[in-house]
Amino acid sequence: MSYTVTFRNVGRGQATFSDVVKKIDERSLLRVVRKHLASRGIEFSVNEEARTGHVIVGGFRVVGEFTWEQVA
Repeated sequence: MSYTVTFRNVGRGQATFSDVVKKIDERSLLRVVRKHLASRGIEFSVNEEARTGHVIVGGFRVVGEFTWEQVA
């Protein structure tokens, strides 16, 4: 199973981009978002029911959001 993840308003440049991942987990999300952020302490909050989430740095600062949908 694969998912298309769409990130919006990420980082200082407010980047918007998409990528395909095999699963929605921290490792997959980090691989996609890391090149858009200079921070090292990147975390994610995930709402599986709504298929949404936030990109967080420093434990509290929201620096972007994302959604995902299953690829057929």
